[in-house]
Amino acid sequence: MSYPSQDEREFRIIYESFYSQAFYTAWAILKDYNLAEDATQEAFIEVFTHFDKLPGEDNLLRWLKTVTARKAIDLWRKHRKSQVREQAAVGPSSQDAGFLAAENKVLVYYLLQQLPATYRQIIYLRFYCDFSVRETAEIMQVKEGTVKSRLHRALSYLKGKCEMAREVQELRRC
Repeated sequence: MSYPSQDEREFRIIYESFYSQAFYTAWAILKDYNLAEDATQEAFIEVFTHFDKLPGEDNLLRWLKTVTARKAIDLWRKHRKSQVREQAAVGPSSQDAGFLAAENKVLVYYLLQQLPATYRQIIYLRFYCDFSVRETAEIMQVKEGTVKSRLHRALSYLKGKCEMAREVQELRRC
């Protein structure tokens, strides 16, 4: 019987501590449980492969989220066509949109699902993961200007749809 090495114990602690956050990062991008699991596993394989070079404890979660987001985007690119078909067949599910008031969460979640995947990814990385424009550009492997323009388009779309929904709600009250 052999005992796990110190590195294996440390890796297990990292894995158990951060798996759910890494998985949520992947799921928010992919919207597919199995692909999110795959992306999360690939991210932890990279953690294990580069275990001796891991950043300090303060930056570990941010680094892991970045690696996970990159892996998820890579998988998304590979499965783009099948993912679009699956999303069309599956209706919206529940998700916490923590940056909005409770009465608008369902509406915003529904509207986010109407966005093209590239816009939805940028919204997620900027507002859920709190990455900067530069970091988002690096993760998505696009220019900062592309991130800014996609973010502007996505937010403009959401704003317009929210205003339209509020007007409909006002008409229903009358």
